[in-house]
Amino acid sequence: MAELINFLITHKAFLGVVVSSTITFLWTAYQYLDTKKRELNKIEFENYHKILMDIVNPEGVNNYLDSQAAAIYELRHFQRYYPISCRTLIGLKKKWEEDNKCPKNIENKIIVSERLLEECAITINFLKKNRICRWFERIKTWWCCKC
Repeated sequence: MAELINFLITHKAFLGVVVSSTITFLWTAYQYLDTKKRELNKIEFENYHKILMDIVNPEGVNNYLDSQAAAIYELRHFQRYYPISCRTLIGLKKKWEEDNKCPKNIENKIIVSERLLEECAITINFLKKNRICRWFERIKTWWCCKC
């Protein structure tokens, strides 16, 4: 123990440089990773809201039904937004089901496809599952698509 103390005392300048360099490096790395995380969160936020707009207002798309179904499916990849995605899809599904009950030409409402309502229900069920169940669901989907 005495040898260790003597070593630290005799090499305190070198150890000070090493410790301060390490702290500086770690702080810089932390700042870099934090900045990257913020940039990725911003990109994810923009992509999420673009997908929501594609679901709610699919203007200018020829095959809007396919685009809406794909956008609903893509909401599964935004884990940070699962609670709001689930609530939004539940509200849209209720609205679309009510719109389907009205006659086709009243108030210029478009009948929503059953396929879109089904995709909405599947995604809602997926978002409501816990993390382990979602993980197994993804493995099952991957395995079934691979065969």
